[in-house]
Amino acid sequence: MSDENDQDDLGATTVNPPKSDEPKKEKKIFGDFELDKKLGQGGMATVWRAWDRNMRDECALKILRKDYSATPEILERFQREAVLLRKVRHPNVLSDVSFEQDREAGMLVIRMPLLPGLTLRQRITTPPAELGQILAWAEQALSALVALHAVGI
Repeated sequence: MSDENDQDDLGATTVNPPKSDEPKKEKKIFGDFELDKKLGQGGMATVWRAWDRNMRDECALKILRKDYSATPEILERFQREAVLLRKVRHPNVLSDVSFEQDREAGMLVIRMPLLPGLTLRQRITTPPAELGQILAWAEQALSALVALHAVGI
């Protein structure tokens, strides 16, 4: 670990803690957000649990991979996703999202509420869920997918 701040492939700055006898967690700073834990990753973006230093609350951030931020088509697609998500009215789709962009820093973020609880995979497997419950969750997910497709996502 160095004493300097480093930038990773997301464009986040890792702030190294001061040296002491007790181990301290490094902070990843991404604009006005402190990244806490990676929640998932896809082909274009990574989702993080984060602390919004302006709003003073936890949130989820979908951060576009830095290598995509120079591609105009990808930038448009990423922003379009946030705009269209705000139009969806469905109980299983988050529509309280915002799109944040800093072209100079190459930062593109979709900010959304952080929902506490288990992932669907955890709910299905620990302890194993009943087939009827799994089918009900699948129906809810498919209904949400229909709503997303209806607005063009």
